[in-house]
Amino acid sequence: MSSLESITQHATDERAVASGRAIVDIVAQLTDDDDILTGAMLFALLEANALPIERAQALGGPAAARIGTELLRLGSLNLVASSNQSEGLRKMLLAIVTDPRLVLIKLAAQLHKLRESKDAPEAERQRLAYETRQVYAPLANRLGVWQIKWQLEDWSFRYLEPDNYKRVAAWLAAKRGDRERYIEDVIATLRDELAKAQVDADIAGRPKHIYSIWRKSQRKGLSFDQLYDVRA
Repeated sequence: MSSLESITQHATDERAVASGRAIVDIVAQLTDDDDILTGAMLFALLEANALPIERAQALGGPAAARIGTELLRLGSLNLVASSNQSEGLRKMLLAIVTDPRLVLIKLAAQLHKLRESKDAPEAERQRLAYETRQVYAPLANRLGVWQIKWQLEDWSFRYLEPDNYKRVAAWLAAKRGDRERYIEDVIATLRDELAKAQVDADIAGRPKHIYSIWRKSQRKGLSFDQLYDVRA
């Protein structure tokens, strides 16, 4: 039995276990380090008081338990209440210096909270989106965690500017077929040229995310149809 399975069996809150698994799934896209994944699960359970700290240490091991407890001490930023972005950044940057793994899990936990807040009261969604845009998304950008960064930005945009989010999403949906064909054609061309050069490579393509398209249209004063750099 893996340590994660053993930990979840001893937890007293099924909802906390589900949250922990969701956070672990996000982190697992970036690393397969057992201590980080186990620490992510322990953090979710400790935060929900679903597992005593002593039990977490016994089940997860000292390294994972330290990650979970340190994240618990880091706590919530509460930027809306304090309006203090610099203090929030200071706390997160200090966490990076102490252990960069803490911030990776914190980013994943914030993304999970955003996803789970679709039906939450508007004030709660606004608070989460605000602190995400002010601290977590810039931090993910600074660390180069692109897989999480664009999702943090899109969810924040969805909650803070729902009408503009829907406009861009509708435009992307209407152009989906054209975008996918273009990306497939470019990938095929690149694959052929790399094969000729005897270069072994993986090639992937995607549409740029909603918030980046919106920002570019606003910055350049262009309509969506006038934007050409909407694929990566």
